[in-house]
Amino acid sequence: MLITAISNLNHTFANLFVHDLNRTVELVRDDRKGNAACYEDLLELKKATWFDKVTGYSEAAAMVSNKYGVGAADIKVVMTDPEYSSIYKIDMLNGNFLDSRAMDRGESHAVVSGKLALKLFKTLDVIGNEIELYGKKFTVTGVYKDKGSTLWDMLGDGFDRIYIPYGSADGFVEKPVDVISLLIKAELDMAVTKRFLENELGSSLFSYKIIEYPVSGPAFHQFYDLLIFFLGALAALFTLLFMVRFTLDIRSYLKKKAETFYFKEIIKTDFKSLIRYLMIVLFCGIVMVILLKFIQFRFVVADKYVPFDNIFDLKFYLNAFLGDIKAVNSNTSDVYSIVKLNYDHMAGLNIICTFIAAILMVAAIAFFNILLVSDATFLKVLRYLLIPAVAGGALGIILSIFAGFGVVIPVSAWVVIIYYFIICDANKKLSVNSVNL
Repeated sequence: MLITAISNLNHTFANLFVHDLNRTVELVRDDRKGNAACYEDLLELKKATWFDKVTGYSEAAAMVSNKYGVGAADIKVVMTDPEYSSIYKIDMLNGNFLDSRAMDRGESHAVVSGKLALKLFKTLDVIGNEIELYGKKFTVTGVYKDKGSTLWDMLGDGFDRIYIPYGSADGFVEKPVDVISLLIKAELDMAVTKRFLENELGSSLFSYKIIEYPVSGPAFHQFYDLLIFFLGALAALFTLLFMVRFTLDIRSYLKKKAETFYFKEIIKTDFKSLIRYLMIVLFCGIVMVILLKFIQFRFVVADKYVPFDNIFDLKFYLNAFLGDIKAVNSNTSDVYSIVKLNYDHMAGLNIICTFIAAILMVAAIAFFNILLVSDATFLKVLRYLLIPAVAGGALGIILSIFAGFGVVIPVSAWVVIIYYFIICDANKKLSVNSVNL
């Protein structure tokens, strides 16, 4: 159940907030530092050919109301541009996201959430209605879909967001851009990307913290990947052990028969059994290849944790660890990325769930060893395996749906886990009984 839920959590994060996590980079402004980039700098950055997409946004808390005086608090107004929806995922329920013509003309348009539309107007059909922000009228041109889960509300910052074009806010040209978002080219690495940013933004770059999702994205679910990798590697090792022991038993059997019969007679009398033996060995080889394919994952370590000269430099690792603690303790900035906020919270949830799953896995292995000692038949063992697997997988999918995750079936993880117990049973039976062709 937990393996399925964690897998769906990982799948959801990679597909819920951004279109391509492996190519997305955010620059988040530190409001304690001056000389941040403004909208004109953002326009210059858009002209650069180093990136596939460039957008930016600035946020501010606000109150919103309709013409009847029905209002809502806990609102953040996001000043941005049409390219925002090219990097971040915005699923529209009605109307369209901000368009370039409204942006160029500085029209007072707004895109609201479905939850806010229902709160203000009791319907999602609100295109053309007006809302009031900062004492100014805005026409609703689109309604986007909420994340739709209590869990997402808990992981977020508690604000509902209204999107407006940069040009509809007074003095927007001089306002600092809170977050600059980039969709980098697939062939660029982060070192080259940073050099390009230094060329384009100059000293303004030092007012931003660079969030590298191409590095931190895969690291998000590495604990889960390591758990499956460890179990799959053990299963592959036990399969290899089974092949070696099975081959040695066959060798002993043939050697014993060779004392009485010629080799041609052995082949003739035991031809089907020998073919069955070869099929078992071939099957084990194929299974090992499949296992190694299933447990492959991209292991990522941020550059700041990798020493350039000596990998055994313990002082370097200590300083990197202490640097992270200092960065967290000193982060008093009111500017943040909502994607990074959700990332941090979900990463913590991921680690906790993976740790619990690992503990339960150890308990399951211990229980299974007791089951094997009791000399249960293979069919009984298989029944003990498949019934919890199917029930747990189904419960994991139900849990994922209620939690607001996207639903995928982690077939590879299920196969690795079930096969691990099957090969343990096979090795146990082989150690107790000699091979009988």
